[in-house]
Amino acid sequence: MNRHTGQRLGAVAHLQQSVADILTTPIGSRVMRRDYGSLVPALIDQPDNMATQTRVASAIVSALMRWEPRLQVDKVAMRRDPQRPGRADIELTGSYIGGMGREAAPITLAVPLGQGGAIDDILKLESDPVVKLIQHHAYRELLIRARINDAARAHLLAFAAGSDLDQLAALFGVVRMAGQPSESDERLRARLQRKIAALGAQGTREHYEFHAMTASALVRSAQASQPVPGTVLVMLWVTDQAQAAAARAAVDAALNADAARMLGVRLVVQVAQPKAIDITARITRTASAPTDLLQQLRDRLAAAFAGMNVMATSVARSYITTLLHVDGVHAVDYPTADTPAALTPLAVGEYPVLGALQLIDAGAA
Repeated sequence: MNRHTGQRLGAVAHLQQSVADILTTPIGSRVMRRDYGSLVPALIDQPDNMATQTRVASAIVSALMRWEPRLQVDKVAMRRDPQRPGRADIELTGSYIGGMGREAAPITLAVPLGQGGAIDDILKLESDPVVKLIQHHAYRELLIRARINDAARAHLLAFAAGSDLDQLAALFGVVRMAGQPSESDERLRARLQRKIAALGAQGTREHYEFHAMTASALVRSAQASQPVPGTVLVMLWVTDQAQAAAARAAVDAALNADAARMLGVRLVVQVAQPKAIDITARITRTASAPTDLLQQLRDRLAAAFAGMNVMATSVARSYITTLLHVDGVHAVDYPTADTPAALTPLAVGEYPVLGALQLIDAGAA
């Protein structure tokens, strides 16, 4: 019913009146239904720019979705006519559910300016649909930016993994080595770094290390050096000492191939030998230490020694003490002076491995 004439309204006219009430009623103006209305009266006073039009459109859609579900809005336009100062025209194009199904419903409203009030106070209303819509858009923007960052990081060698790393390696003619299991990302990344460094000139340290690691998947790491002028020593760190001879033969053949060998250089390929580091340590726990503390320490030591793929010159007891000092450990001491020694030297061609390990529970402090 028309509130001014009292006459009965048709479906479209009734819908237009309902939309006008919703969009021209500021939120919080009705005591019993504080969230009725929309943010349009508050936003309409803002500067006429793209940001304001986007906010008005979002406010209109969210308010009508909540209070007038019969109407499906397809397009929103806001115009300010210089000939009619103090008013803004809002045009809605959409459809409504009538007796014959969905029917077109163009609606034009004239919203007076100067009725907005403080938009900041309105946006503090957490339950308002437009606040939820703003939060939705903000979260979607966060996801989009995170995806862009992930895509950018995937093109960086330090962060690329899986197929992304394969694509980067293919640019330099490097292919992931097959096997059971296939080459890990860490090893492929190490080979690719050596390949890139070797592009500058032939005969570099990275040149020999790349060809050595590419020759066999048994080679976990390689280290090239020049002990005397005219001689290149390539030291191999293999994954399985039982297959060390096969790995050495494969690397020797690859480095002596025409595409890899430098003229006038004597090549020597050797397999590094493991040197066991025996550890006997007494662990004093804290009162809050976990029940599986000793097992955690064993796993930590095993992982640390497994990652020592660089031929070092010595292993210090202080390094082992650092590995054993985790949350839950109050003190670490060693019953014997030589397991481990204060400094365990490593000869040329040796790398440390974990030997006999004995961790003694000395109780809680």
